Amino acid sequence: MKNLFIAALLMVTFGTSAFAADVTGKSVFSTFKSQFKSAANVTWTSTADFTKASFDMNDQKMEAFYNTDGELIAKTICINSDDLPTGIKRNIAKKYGSYNMTEAIRYEGEEDAWYVSVEDGKESLILKIAEDGFLNVFKRTVK
Repeated sequence: MKNLFIAALLMVTFGTSAFAADVTGKSVFSTFKSQFKSAANVTWTSTADFTKASFDMNDQKMEAFYNTDGELIAKTICINSDDLPTGIKRNIAKKYGSYNMTEAIRYEGEEDAWYVSVEDGKESLILKIAEDGFLNVFKRTVK
């Protein structure tokens, strides 16, 4: 599933450690429960730097990232590419019109952005689109 690919790349942006830590800290769990009351199918992953909850809420796949103090530092929401803002869709079409959009997520953290996976027969790209519409290639993979 491509969503796991984007999520893994986002985890890298948090400076993850190669060594996993135990999911600990009641503050993470209590903070999560108070912020995402209707979350279902919650799974937890933890590293030395953060704890991640992957879950379903309101018919959407989401992830929440917490620092070691139990504070929410970011969340991602899988969205339908049709739900991207019109200006962003136009910008992607202008620069990558021959590519197919395969996935889109909304990242809300220190720097809010959209991440959109596009691909053609030769390469796959993950595009990062900032709030102001600035688009850059976050990750490129040649097929």
